[in-house]
Amino acid sequence: MQRLIGTTVLAATLGATGAADAQSCYEWREIGVGPQWRAVESAIAYFPKRDTVVLLTMAEQWEWDGLTWTRTGDAQSYLQPAMAYDSARGVMVLVYGKGPNNALWEWDGGPDGWQLRSPGGDNILLTSSSISVVYDEARAETLIVERGMTYVYDGVNVTKHVGGPNLSDGRAAYDPVRQRTVYFGGSGGGQYWNDTWEWDGEAWTLLAPLDAPPGRVYHSLAYDAQRGRIMLFGGAGTFLYDDTWEWNGENWSRVYPDSSPSARSDHHVAYDAGRNEMLLFGGHIGGSQSDHLLFRRNLAFPVILQQPGALTVDEGRFAAFAVTAVGQGIGYQWLKDGVEIDGETNTSILIPVASLGDAGEYSVRVTGTCGAVESNVAQLTVNPVCLADFNGDGVINTIDFIAYLNAYTGGCP
Repeated sequence: MQRLIGTTVLAATLGATGAADAQSCYEWREIGVGPQWRAVESAIAYFPKRDTVVLLTMAEQWEWDGLTWTRTGDAQSYLQPAMAYDSARGVMVLVYGKGPNNALWEWDGGPDGWQLRSPGGDNILLTSSSISVVYDEARAETLIVERGMTYVYDGVNVTKHVGGPNLSDGRAAYDPVRQRTVYFGGSGGGQYWNDTWEWDGEAWTLLAPLDAPPGRVYHSLAYDAQRGRIMLFGGAGTFLYDDTWEWNGENWSRVYPDSSPSARSDHHVAYDAGRNEMLLFGGHIGGSQSDHLLFRRNLAFPVILQQPGALTVDEGRFAAFAVTAVGQGIGYQWLKDGVEIDGETNTSILIPVASLGDAGEYSVRVTGTCGAVESNVAQLTVNPVCLADFNGDGVINTIDFIAYLNAYTGGCP
């Protein structure tokens, strides 16, 4: 494999979940310099506990905080690493395709670094070097996927499942919304395949989408939480690819950015949930080059600049919420307690005379060309007003009665 030494960085902006003109929602952009890269020694994953993207490359550990790379430790010198974050236990799980049998490493983010684990149950006996490691949130299990074999690790024991994609060098990613692990591509029988498989927690199923990317290996696959889809980029097949595709759970569709990274394979992708970015690092482009690429949303994706704020009013008083947002072709829909309010489709919602029934949680959904985003929840509290407390001092007594009589006899102006 080629060793990539140079350092160019690209970024791409993208829209959120929903139908969109892909070309107007994606934009690639250079943003900086990354560490050295080597295909057989690199892995990448987002670590929520540290709010960083962790990169292992050439037995070094680096972390990306959205602005800079910082070297924070060392890794093992074995080849073909792959890792995923176990959210139930709060640890990163690391497996080497060319490492010791029945061995994996875990890191809780603390100063002791990576700790070797020897799980019970079935032995992890990897027969191919290129593996995928994904975490199944719905079932609290880590999957180690290789050719024709899936190892399921629950944090204590391993269960081996025979079957599924009997291909080498494909890639897998977990879709938390549909609660499925998706596997695409791979090679076998002297050709490159464009098969799409799904794991439902029990078995693999070969799907038959209407469209799919060309067959390939060494591509990247990652779930994009902003768009609610799995993203595929690049890879090698008949030639090196520079295309971007999305899987919506039923079909693949190609995305056409205004500009794109150069064709590459063996690169690594992770979704940075802390900054809503897609980070793509490295890649074999037929020469020696190392870079990382970031997807970032542009103004076509709705961005809320000012959130609605909590409000407390007395019964019978005026109440209002407002939002400020920018984006391409944006519209608004207000919600109360998660339910759409008929006719409330402006930047603000007005309640001229608040009643106790108006109290609740208010939010607004901002929809644009590239998708939608929902605001923070703003709580409306309506304090009941006691009409007998005529002067409003919190005490009901003869003074209130006298004040009422004076008002009554005085009449209206």
